[in-house]
Amino acid sequence: TLPVAKVGLYLYLKGEPRQTIVKSIRNLGKYIFTMPEDTLHGDEYQILVIAEEPKLPHIHSFTPAFQVAPPAPGQLSRVPPAVPTITVTFPLRPNLAWACGSSYNISWTDSGSVGVVQIDVLRKGAFSFRVIGSLINVGGFQYAMPLDAPTGDGYQVRVRSATNKKAIGLSIPFAIVDKEAATAVPRQPKQGAHSRPATTAQGGGGSPRNPRLLQPLSTPQQRARSRTASP
Repeated sequence: TLPVAKVGLYLYLKGEPRQTIVKSIRNLGKYIFTMPEDTLHGDEYQILVIAEEPKLPHIHSFTPAFQVAPPAPGQLSRVPPAVPTITVTFPLRPNLAWACGSSYNISWTDSGSVGVVQIDVLRKGAFSFRVIGSLINVGGFQYAMPLDAPTGDGYQVRVRSATNKKAIGLSIPFAIVDKEAATAVPRQPKQGAHSRPATTAQGGGGSPRNPRLLQPLSTPQQRARSRTASP
């Protein structure tokens, strides 16, 4: 049996397509669908389930025929379900700098029927790059920032329902920094163990203090006269 990753569901009436229910949804074997109130009443409705990933039109199945009927007298219309919500709980730390190559656990909470989610990174509200396109909603995903990820500030993580685009959660802004810049430590210049500051001779013109250079050397003639003058 060829595995089918994603399927599409379509509403048919008397063998003709009437409405797209959902396209390319993860093949979980079930899907909750609320019939719109403005659907034409009638018999011989069917739902087509067809393989869409991989795209194999010959792998499909129709449900048995059923009827769409008006509500009974006095029956209240069904209240549409509330829009599901997603709240990103990490990144949530102010002034976070996410270094390229570092891993963090992106996490979120949700309410309602969120279903499969996708995770993206935005910069200043615009799409920057995708983290993962389809993920079972388990409330978290371990992610290592790529080494070649663009750097800068104003980034946000967006967690969004793949089946209901209105269900979106955004993290607070954070920065992406280069790995080398994040791990660099400023170095202080080292002085040698035996190094000493240079000193100059008093009254000299900046010459090093050396006893041999404090007085000018005598010439041979001066030394000879000095010996002759001695008693």
